[in-house]
Amino acid sequence: MEQIQQSFDMLTLSEESECRSRLVSQRSETHRLRFRSLTLGEVGDPFSYVQQLQTECQGWLLADSHDARRIVETVVMEQFLKQLPEVTAHWVRDNQPATLNEAIYFVERHRSSIVVSPH
Repeated sequence: MEQIQQSFDMLTLSEESECRSRLVSQRSETHRLRFRSLTLGEVGDPFSYVQQLQTECQGWLLADSHDARRIVETVVMEQFLKQLPEVTAHWVRDNQPATLNEAIYFVERHRSSIVVSPH
């Protein structure tokens, strides 16, 4: 019985960790979108605009890690997805890749699933 309880506790911790990770990812995405779409006209003055940009960028890039490699990977991922056809980039984002290798895998998988019809 104790072993079952320990297994349940581990499962619960694992699920809690996964839930927390998804929440951080969603918050990060919200900050990324806000960072990319924020305009000077929305904020008004240059000082407040730069402050808001810094806040959104930090929320995006530092949401889940202060590790420099993770920040570089996040920026490279964003640029990589920006260069893809819109439908592919959207599909990859929906699959929430955790690494660049996962993103590449999803791109290749998506490309192979597209059937080219002969003319």
